[in-house]
Amino acid sequence: MVYVTISVFDLICAALLIAGILMRRKYMLMPWIVSSLLEITITTIELSTHLIPAILLVAIFGGIIYIWYSIVLLYQEMHKEEKVNTGVQMAYVDETPSQLPPYGVLTSDK
Repeated sequence: MVYVTISVFDLICAALLIAGILMRRKYMLMPWIVSSLLEITITTIELSTHLIPAILLVAIFGGIIYIWYSIVLLYQEMHKEEKVNTGVQMAYVDETPSQLPPYGVLTSDK
């Protein structure tokens, strides 16, 4: 039962990760980052007690940590974009009525 609960939680975290990347919402990436970091730590402790060849262990965790670090960098990039895009950005258009197009161009009575 514990394994099923963890699997469902991982599935939800992965769905939030994908949705967060597509919608550019950085806080939706956090559950995956935290849960993956916990899983990496727990798996490292579990596998270090077994006699798995060190090269295989380094290769497996090297790939996992590379993927995790890529997602963390994406989170940091989204955080920087959010800081840049904060505040009200208004475009001031200085148009006088003489610069506007004639009324006939704006109507579609043709």
